[in-house]
Amino acid sequence: MNPDNPSSLSKFLAVPASAFLLVSLLVPGIGQAEEVPETPQPAALEQQTFSSFGRPQASGALTLPPPPLYPSADSRQDLIHNKYLKNGMSSLQVEGGTEAYIAAMTITSAAASQSGVTASLQRWTGSSWVEEGGPMSSSSLSGSSTLSFNKNLIKGYYYRIKSEHWASGGGMRESSTVFSNTLLVSE
Repeated sequence: MNPDNPSSLSKFLAVPASAFLLVSLLVPGIGQAEEVPETPQPAALEQQTFSSFGRPQASGALTLPPPPLYPSADSRQDLIHNKYLKNGMSSLQVEGGTEAYIAAMTITSAAASQSGVTASLQRWTGSSWVEEGGPMSSSSLSGSSTLSFNKNLIKGYYYRIKSEHWASGGGMRESSTVFSNTLLVSE
């Protein structure tokens, strides 16, 4: 075959095209569309049991689960380079029925002259996190700060703690925001 000769290229492409045409005429069903049976759509109730995040609705939950919260690698790296604020953590635990125990702690270096923590309980509405009651806060004039309190929760909702941690010294203040584990209050 000579690539510069157009008739040579036409002859080269004609052989496979004619073979395909011959096979499609001799073998029934080749090259024809076929009707595919329609798959039934799930009922409306079934469609509501999976969130847009691919997680099923838990038994006893009144809303779909909140989206997962991925920790920021940057925020942990920032804490490593801090002079005063070394860590902040918070936790949420249900103690019998609907009473929750909330704890938050700010950990500082020995160079910190003051520290503090503010924590608030948040409830997932199905589309956003809302604060339940006012935030609680604690501060210390020497070293680390801790905060703990109890709150009543409503069954069927997801909860978490949002805590703001800070430490200062030498006229400088460092801060970080932390979210606790998410917890469904069920029966």
